[in-house]
Amino acid sequence: MQNPEFIWQFGQWIARRESGAARLGWQDGEIVLRVVEGRVVSTEGFDTTGIAREVNAEPADQVDLLLEATEVSRRGRIPETHALSAAKTIIEDAIAQWMSDPDRALDLVEGEPEGREGPTISLSHAIVELVLSDPEDRVCGYVLPSLDMLVRRSNGFLELYAPLRLSEDADLIVSRITGERTAREVADGTEHGEREVVRLIAALIATGVLEPVPEPLEPVHVDLMPSALPEVEIRQRRLPLSWLIGAASALFILVVVIGVAIVRSGGSDPVSVEGDTGTWGLVVDMGCAPEDLQRILKLANANAKDVRAVRVGSEDAAPCWRLVWGEFQSQASAEQAVADVPDTILRGGFEPHAVELETDPAEVEP
Repeated sequence: MQNPEFIWQFGQWIARRESGAARLGWQDGEIVLRVVEGRVVSTEGFDTTGIAREVNAEPADQVDLLLEATEVSRRGRIPETHALSAAKTIIEDAIAQWMSDPDRALDLVEGEPEGREGPTISLSHAIVELVLSDPEDRVCGYVLPSLDMLVRRSNGFLELYAPLRLSEDADLIVSRITGERTAREVADGTEHGEREVVRLIAALIATGVLEPVPEPLEPVHVDLMPSALPEVEIRQRRLPLSWLIGAASALFILVVVIGVAIVRSGGSDPVSVEGDTGTWGLVVDMGCAPEDLQRILKLANANAKDVRAVRVGSEDAAPCWRLVWGEFQSQASAEQAVADVPDTILRGGFEPHAVELETDPAEVEP
């Protein structure tokens, strides 16, 4: 489980949707994928006869995997989707072998491959399918070697994630990724199994939708007081007792003045009283339908520092979701801030109202 950087680099190259070619090399093989805007348009290095075996047809002896799929489909009168599915499986198997080899090699070349009309295969969909459908986790550990690694969303996250059309459960898991949680912490905060969550995170890292947060560099120790310097005598000077008493008196007076000022000002939030304590927020949108969830998650993603999506409802019923803005010490202070809710997050016609947040709410923070 070494050198995941090549896997990350390959995923980030796919996510940029640039045109070019990728050479993937490992101990037992080497392939070339020519890509236009994230889609494979031609290949080299594959055993193309695997398509004919998969669809029970005669091989067409083409070097390019996609041309072979097209020709096998035409000659054998087989649906082209079946032949392309077989080609995609072969690509996935090769990428899995490359990821699983610690001595993998990667060369990326920018440029526009020779255009040709014909079917293409989405690299993002192929890799996500590869990782998510891998029950033995052959590649997951190579993509994400440590669960204690911070993960964050890449630039253009929404544009990259939406076309994958993953499940609502995946949406909720991904919305917890802020760059401040490790993969383990993301998994611990959901009702799904750790392996399932980690597999999703690994799939999205392998396609550049997510990216690991680089670890901070270890500080370089510099000996500011080398032993070679001559010793300097340090004298301890006693302060007069009258000075110490005066300083203590001044500090006491300063603390009293600050305390009086705080009591008189009252602060931005009123002092909590018994029966009105806790953590409060303002609900600015809510809904229970799938389209409501998508809207709330989109707003939460775009305003991660200001709002959060909070799940409500019992385990037996379908969940509903609130979009909560702000954090206040009391209901009164939350209600006083209604006029401060930004128009960009307030749903038209929705009346914001205060809600007390649970100590350990079932929430998904974007």
